Amino acid sequence: MDLQWLRLAHGAGRDAWHLALGLALYLLGDTLYRHLLQLGPRGVRLGAAGLALLTLPLGHAAGGLVQLAACVALVVATLLVEARLPSSRGDLKAS
Repeated sequence: MDLQWLRLAHGAGRDAWHLALGLALYLLGDTLYRHLLQLGPRGVRLGAAGLALLTLPLGHAAGGLVQLAACVALVVATLLVEARLPSSRGDLKAS
């Protein structure tokens, strides 16, 4: 019986690094993309990239599933905060 999937539930050091750095790099890349195309607010995602790195100790201490849940919560919170910010380009309303 292959129980390889259980590894996610236990703190594997490299996995915690991969998840934290992967999300941080994604958010940094998205921030750069938004900056180049002048799309919406960028500061929230830049801050979220820094916060993504703070999930690293959580992954080491509590395991990968807890870190993954924290990363999902971080992305959801980022999107909710951005939705409340006023748009710099103005709202487009459907006619």
